[in-house]
Amino acid sequence: MESSGLILPKFIKFLSNAETKFDYLDISTAYERITAYWTRRDHITAYLGDRAWKLEVKARKPNRQRKTILEGWIQLREDLGLAVGDVLILECPTNSRHHFSLQVIKQAVA
Repeated sequence: MESSGLILPKFIKFLSNAETKFDYLDISTAYERITAYWTRRDHITAYLGDRAWKLEVKARKPNRQRKTILEGWIQLREDLGLAVGDVLILECPTNSRHHFSLQVIKQAVA
């Protein structure tokens, strides 16, 4: 299979203790290439197989550069049984910054 060389926009989050306890998920400003398309209060949808989660994203004060996933984060986290050390990868197709395919890499248990 030949590669097109296209790299799809995505963001990656390594889950710490905070993300498994708090009711929100901060997105690093390093991913502004994706989050700049979102309004101050917006919604994205994450898909994994035949499942989907509608997530509210909001710009945080004071400079509103950092975005946070609020509504829907707890449900997604519980549905997927996310834990410290797991990795979330949200990748969006080239024609949308509001729909993401979701991949979860579970932390290996020793």
